[in-house]
Amino acid sequence: MSDLDLLEKKLRKKIKNFDKKYSAAKARLELAIKIANERQKAGITQREFANKLKTTQSVISRSEEHTSELQSH
Repeated sequence: MSDLDLLEKKLRKKIKNFDKKYSAAKARLELAIKIANERQKAGITQREFANKLKTTQSVISRSEEHTSELQSH
């Protein structure tokens, strides 16, 4: 059993509704990865994307944070 598996096992015991919370977090991360990929494919910057969504570049940056690292796993 890997360290990650052991951590997950401990968290399941300690956190109420772990599966539901984990699934929701995973879904948000998958969505962030898809959005980042599509934005990049479209060839637009975070700032341009933010303007289209009437938000700030920093919001887009935070939502995409670490997505490139996770895509390779």
